[in-house]
Amino acid sequence: MIASCPNCAIAADWPAAEWETLNELKKFRAGCFELLGRGVSIMDPLSFRFRYVVAILFVTVIIAGVLRHVFHVYGGFSREEIRAGALIAIPAIALAIMFFQGKRQR
Repeated sequence: MIASCPNCAIAADWPAAEWETLNELKKFRAGCFELLGRGVSIMDPLSFRFRYVVAILFVTVIIAGVLRHVFHVYGGFSREEIRAGALIAIPAIALAIMFFQGKRQR
């Protein structure tokens, strides 16, 4: 392959990839995917719990978008005010969850 710079027109000859290099890359890729496959096999994608978590995350993102739209359009809050309120609510919700979890375990 011959590549040239569009500004100065200096040309450079790039050697084409050899089959040996491609085979080494395929071996490396197979090793990486094998490790990834072990992790994925532990978490069966068809399990009920995994589908439940994915559904909850999807619904949470949709609800957050709708609430942000409603607060912005109908409530008159700016994006920065909504963001600040959400960041303030995170620790409050975390404390409430820890408080109610502690009561339920007793």
